[in-house]
Amino acid sequence: GVTSPDQLQMTDSLGQAVPAQFTVLARWGGALEDASKPIKWILADFQANVAADSSAVYHLKNGTSPAHPTPIVVSESAGEYEINTGRARFIVSKTSFHLFDQIYVDRDGNSTLNESVLNGTGRITAAYNGISYYADTFLPEETALEINGPLHTVLRVRGWLKDASGANTLLAYTARLHFYAGKQTVRLEFTVWNDNLIVNDGSGQPDIKEFGSPNTVLFDDLSISLQM
Repeated sequence: GVTSPDQLQMTDSLGQAVPAQFTVLARWGGALEDASKPIKWILADFQANVAADSSAVYHLKNGTSPAHPTPIVVSESAGEYEINTGRARFIVSKTSFHLFDQIYVDRDGNSTLNESVLNGTGRITAAYNGISYYADTFLPEETALEINGPLHTVLRVRGWLKDASGANTLLAYTARLHFYAGKQTVRLEFTVWNDNLIVNDGSGQPDIKEFGSPNTVLFDDLSISLQM
């Protein structure tokens, strides 16, 4: 059986191998980390080329995947991540989540990603009862690479939406930023969740019957802004 992603490739309808990134999800008869066991499930990341109103067929085969001409390069410092997709450089702070602190592209055609896109940092804001809560008010609990691959990289940020003083919290959030090799496009998944403790109503059962129960969280608006 196939034991390593290095033994696999994706091919298009012409039989040409395309750049692909593989992640092993499960193995037969052993732990995921046991590279001697055959692969049971694998996730394939690749960039399909499909014309409008049509379909395309790709095949998973034994073989070697070619490298992408502009693989993603991630640089990390004490205060930020820089993700370079070959078409854009994205700066994400580790100390205050503004979505992006800056984005750089090649506007003058000199093959250097040094022209800034943003006129200021971004901001994620929630509002309730006239009070605004921000993702950048407080230090994120976590800023980490969830997937670090040459074709697809995911940066995960977890924290809280807090008011301007930082003393009051509305909701917790988890943001996932998906970056793709050779692309200026980023996909954002932003999830808010209520991490308040469940309150016992005295009967031994959690009091979570309906909105308005103890520790329910309401909000009027959730918005994302970028100054471009």
